[in-house]
Amino acid sequence: EIPRDDVDFGKELGSGAFGEVYAGTVSKDGKCLPCAVKTLKRHATEREYRDLFNELSIMGQVGFHPNVVNLIGACTVDGPLWVIVSLAENGNLLDYLHLHRKPNYQYHSYENIPTVSTEQPEEISYVQKLKFAHGIAQGMRHLEKHKCVHRDLAARNVLLGRGLEPIVSDFGLSRDIYESGMYEDLRGGKRPVRWMAPESIEDYTCTSKSDVWSYGVLLWEIETQG
Repeated sequence: EIPRDDVDFGKELGSGAFGEVYAGTVSKDGKCLPCAVKTLKRHATEREYRDLFNELSIMGQVGFHPNVVNLIGACTVDGPLWVIVSLAENGNLLDYLHLHRKPNYQYHSYENIPTVSTEQPEEISYVQKLKFAHGIAQGMRHLEKHKCVHRDLAARNVLLGRGLEPIVSDFGLSRDIYESGMYEDLRGGKRPVRWMAPESIEDYTCTSKSDVWSYGVLLWEIETQG
């Protein structure tokens, strides 16, 4: 638990329908650390609160790994839930791929792709792509070792730290499978269908093997640059 007075908010890094992420600093053990603070908007549902609490719990269980987002602490009393994690200084992988996309790349027709600039972007080398793939695999291996299924692995949920080191993040849909070996989601709701394994779509069964399928889709995102 971190006292709220020890957390200073900076600029907003991102915002969704229910959540917000801010850059900031946190005082811990006599040091002032850069951080990202995840919180929920006032109109968030009970399910969104539950998912954020679950993400906090999962991060606490899996511990430290250079390719998994690092939990610094949380503020859980006397106010809204704040989940405080290490700051990834280079944004997320999907935005990076889009920024360096080759002009007129036509291997797919995803929606909401930013307009390609007439200025020639710097291409991502194959070595860098392999570094992305390897780092993400190492992070997912760490999660699997701790019996954690991510369930939403995609380029948008991979952050880039110093030196473009990939960091697996966003465990809002994750589940601990230590006892059951799988998680069956029977609640319905929105799911990342394009990244889901067939069995996950058909009967809502999620395992580490379905994460491997999502990892394969992520590799395609890296190769086609989003």
